[in-house]
Amino acid sequence: MATVLLTAFVLLVGLQIRAWNGSVSADGISYMELGRQYARGDLSALANGYWSPFYPVLLGIAFRMAHLPAVDLSGSVITAELRAVLGVNVAIAVLATILYARLLLQLDGNDDDDTSNGLRVARFAAAGSLWVWWVVRFSLVTTTTPDLLLAACLVATTTELAIALARPSKWGALRLGIALAIGFWTKAVFFLVIPVSAGAYLLLVGRTTARRHAPFLILTAAVLSAPLVLVQSVSQGRFSFGETGRLNYGWYVNGDPRGTLVAESRAESRERRGRPGIVRLDAAPGVLLYAGESNVSFPYWYDPSRYETPVRPGLSFVHQWHTLKANVRWFRVVGGAFAMLCLLAFVISSRRRHPSGAHLLAGVPALTLIALHALTHPEGRLAGSAIVCSLAMVVFWTGRQRATPQRRAIALAEAGVLCLIPLLIAFRLGFQASLREQRANAGPEHDLARAGVAPGSRIGLLASPYGHYWAHELGLHISVAGEPAKGGPLSRELLARIAEESCDRGVPLEAILWRKTREASAMDAKELAGGWLVWRPAQSCATRSAVRVRSAGLLSVTRSQTPIAISAAAAPNAAVGRSRNMTSDAAVAMNGAMENEAPVRAAPMWRSARTNSTRLAP
Repeated sequence: MATVLLTAFVLLVGLQIRAWNGSVSADGISYMELGRQYARGDLSALANGYWSPFYPVLLGIAFRMAHLPAVDLSGSVITAELRAVLGVNVAIAVLATILYARLLLQLDGNDDDDTSNGLRVARFAAAGSLWVWWVVRFSLVTTTTPDLLLAACLVATTTELAIALARPSKWGALRLGIALAIGFWTKAVFFLVIPVSAGAYLLLVGRTTARRHAPFLILTAAVLSAPLVLVQSVSQGRFSFGETGRLNYGWYVNGDPRGTLVAESRAESRERRGRPGIVRLDAAPGVLLYAGESNVSFPYWYDPSRYETPVRPGLSFVHQWHTLKANVRWFRVVGGAFAMLCLLAFVISSRRRHPSGAHLLAGVPALTLIALHALTHPEGRLAGSAIVCSLAMVVFWTGRQRATPQRRAIALAEAGVLCLIPLLIAFRLGFQASLREQRANAGPEHDLARAGVAPGSRIGLLASPYGHYWAHELGLHISVAGEPAKGGPLSRELLARIAEESCDRGVPLEAILWRKTREASAMDAKELAGGWLVWRPAQSCATRSAVRVRSAGLLSVTRSQTPIAISAAAAPNAAVGRSRNMTSDAAVAMNGAMENEAPVRAAPMWRSARTNSTRLAP
């Protein structure tokens, strides 16, 4: 049966790969950027408070072996980087499937039932098809995510607990500690599974055996997990095993907005020098400037913990209850039919044997993960592996035999119910979109390169900044993003104000992009592939900064030569250059200096001097 499961899995994975159009999620981009850091030997990525390190480390090893270019302009839908990610994902998926087959074999070996092989085949078919359903439906190998890796850790943990039911050993306790630690390095949520799993193991083996095995289990898990806890605690300035749970709870339960906005002047923004922060632009309410982390495509989602205030989210019974109801509804829609069939088979099975309570302890890790996701965020690729493991434990529930003459009839009924599970899954997979070939979406990366936007440039995006793989491909940095709050079409003046303020805050923009669907007034913008438009400032930020510095120097000389004290009442006249002792350049410099000194603001020089049209490189 293990061979059949692996064969079906490989076939469906092949169909997934064939149907993939090269799309990448926002999470996947962050994992790949962390992998790039590890490929360069940069271990500072370990301090990332939101994305756990083990999966990016594996990506980094693959990237290092593949010798990936810094910028990919090959034009391929599946880039060399994505092929390396796909190779890692397929290897992890095969490993996880083998470990799952090992779990099923162990559960079957724990059962001393002497019924026919037909019931055993039905159990393997039901539990195996549930695994295939989860991988095809939720955790695709084409998705850049560590969920399959976490599933492998969960399956390994459950298997060691199932082994402890029959034959506990010190090596088993050691293997369990390793699996728990790797799970924590894969995702921070597994840190909470460690004490629960350790307690379940010690209860399973009994008091006498627990005294001998506890040091192997506890010390192994603690020693392997301690380095990451130490790095996280130092980087956060307090005890921390990762900030993922805190942030997710605030976002998905309390409904907190993503990103803590900072109110500061332009001069204060220029003094940030790489420190993370989110600043609302005065020129366009609704548009935000993301400072810090200049070597990634979107700094906020690379490590959200650096942009959020380090406070505990508030606990609200009302919010928690609404979230729990919504998540239970999701579980019912997605896996309710499978759960009902598994529970029905369990009820039928209990007519011929007494269910063992010790068997439930082996399913504690999976149940813990389900509970944690139900309280926060139950997305299928996250909770799917825990659901599958829990249902497999129900299917293979062991117990003492009852003395009943209808044992064979009961076993036949149980097998019939279990056979409905693979039939239902086969029916659902026939309509699965991930197995049908999808059309590749064209991106603007090649048109941007031809328009003169060089790799490493900072850009503005008047749209959602999440999930733009083309920016990652070109090495671009989305530093300004958001939808302008005021209605109406975009205008050249609005774009110029955004570029001006971003420059004044120390973040020069080489281009501003927005979707073609948005209404725009007449302006010189270039249309790109994928439905994007791009506008570029006529004057670079470096030129404007040089003019500001040169003018400021001229202003100081003029002030030293002119014994005139400019008051706030005389500021408007000075700003337009009406003082006879000042040149026009000095007047402009005065205007820029008074931006921080007087309540009167006039237009900066670079705006009044810019041309009326924007020319893009052919």
